[in-house]
Amino acid sequence: MSAEVRTAPLPAGADLAAGGPQPGLPLSELEVDRLRADFPILSRQINAHRLVYLDSAASAQCPTPVLAAMEHYVTTMHANVHRGVHSLSQWATDAYEQSRERVR
Repeated sequence: MSAEVRTAPLPAGADLAAGGPQPGLPLSELEVDRLRADFPILSRQINAHRLVYLDSAASAQCPTPVLAAMEHYVTTMHANVHRGVHSLSQWATDAYEQSRERVR
């Protein structure tokens, strides 16, 4: 199997490794606004207050880059990972393994 995903590039904004705030450091107001912009649901107001909810024990909100990456995967290569010899399965496996390397 190739180490390169052989599909169309991710949509604009789907590069999850691009820049951003550093863990453990306080966020500036600009960084908070930029982060909020990645979560469309946070633009809503509930009872005249900005929504601040991100997760609970049962669910979590998804940022736009994650939604874009999920849509790209489902619409271009969705298949069983590590279980097939056909092209879709190989592409899905390559993407899966590349994702694992990025978060290590």
